[in-house]
Amino acid sequence: MIADALQIINLDEIKRFDNDYFFDFWLKLRRLVYIECQNAVATDLAAFSETLKPRFSALSNSRKETLVILADSLSQKQQKSLEKKSEPAKPAAPFDPEVHKKEHPFLYIPYPKLVSLMDEVTTLLLTQFKNIPIDEYELRRLIGAKDSVPTTLLGSMAKFDSEVLAYAVVVASIVPNEEKFVGTGVWKRITEVLEQRNLAQFQRMAEAQCNGMLGDAKMDVENADPQSLSLGLNLLMVCRKAPSEYVKSSLARRSENLPALFTGTVIFRHVLNHPKYGKLLASSVRAIFQSIARKLDEMTKGELLNAEQQKQLTLEPTKVPKKEGIFISYATKYDSYIGSKKWNELTLHERKTIIEHEFNYKEMDFEEFVMSSGLIKLQANGIRALYVASLMLNERIGLIKPNVRGTKDTQHLLGIYVGTKFFREATGLLLDKANEETDYNGFELERLAQTNRTPSVLDDALDLNVNEARQFIISHLERASS
Repeated sequence: MIADALQIINLDEIKRFDNDYFFDFWLKLRRLVYIECQNAVATDLAAFSETLKPRFSALSNSRKETLVILADSLSQKQQKSLEKKSEPAKPAAPFDPEVHKKEHPFLYIPYPKLVSLMDEVTTLLLTQFKNIPIDEYELRRLIGAKDSVPTTLLGSMAKFDSEVLAYAVVVASIVPNEEKFVGTGVWKRITEVLEQRNLAQFQRMAEAQCNGMLGDAKMDVENADPQSLSLGLNLLMVCRKAPSEYVKSSLARRSENLPALFTGTVIFRHVLNHPKYGKLLASSVRAIFQSIARKLDEMTKGELLNAEQQKQLTLEPTKVPKKEGIFISYATKYDSYIGSKKWNELTLHERKTIIEHEFNYKEMDFEEFVMSSGLIKLQANGIRALYVASLMLNERIGLIKPNVRGTKDTQHLLGIYVGTKFFREATGLLLDKANEETDYNGFELERLAQTNRTPSVLDDALDLNVNEARQFIISHLERASS
């Protein structure tokens, strides 16, 4: 058919079929397939052009039959399409901005709130990175940084990576709930903030990857001129696309697709690939996803603004963190907190409040409450690890929708732990059947906690199928006596 459209008799003369040929002869090909072939149904060769007729005749009977069936099918499809077009079109419902706002709240969140959330995530990522037990020598070896790379540049890279990854995490948290988010006004606003804050850094980081300063850390950019201004633009586009590439994978496989979220980073993507340090970084990012889901949900229930109202908004000046050593210090009071009280030494109110926060979405300053209660930090982190493990497993099963609160979420979250002492303790507190005193001391929680140096042991469940993952999680908890 291509040869016929090109009016070439000797097929050997066709050496290639590139875009130019495609665009030049597409209309002829379309006529050939949709008109000439359809007119030739039942081998009515008279409808074929003089060039095509002998070629059709030379086909085997089975191929002729296939082509005729295809042509007949196309003809019927075209007829149905014409009949469908003849039906009077239904008038579109008038656009109601208030209804649209309720149906698509993520498109109306005041963009400064999302920028503040990005800043918060940036702080968390920098804190987690600083706490990873990796010294400067090991970091240079890991990312292939040459001696010519100053220590201050390594700090800048960590800060740049944190901002880029924070942007990717926030956008990737919204897109599954609002598929039209990317490209809309609010998305453009927060993207502009990222780009304006790091305009010079995009070029600087791309050049470092291209000119060999970071050894084998080259990204997929043009290598002809390390000073090319397009390098920074290319890296910027990679950062924009990272969230969408990440959410393309199914929910069950997003843990495996986590590297897609890191494609715009300079240091972090190499740390993620490290067998030891990568688990710590990945665990931190997964925990951040869970923590900001609630905040995004609250934003959709708050003030929502249209495009004109968004234009009137301004951002508060960003706070410049104090520099300390090789990397920027974002340590909080909770980072150095240890705690001294076991679970059974807390009051009934304190135990119930913590369980309600983790498994019943009770809003509160969790870190402040834990510090005021005196609970051992490892036990608090252990409860958080149980919540995260159950949430991710229930999302894989489909019982809980990502970033959406359901009326049965608490039941599903705790249902994983049926038959354990933790389940008995947690359900007793939530159902107001617990006593002031409890025999659950919380020691097992300490073994499950994520620390600054090690991820939670429950993270290994992500590599197992659903049934194996549940059994793996249960195996780390004490069974309740009947």
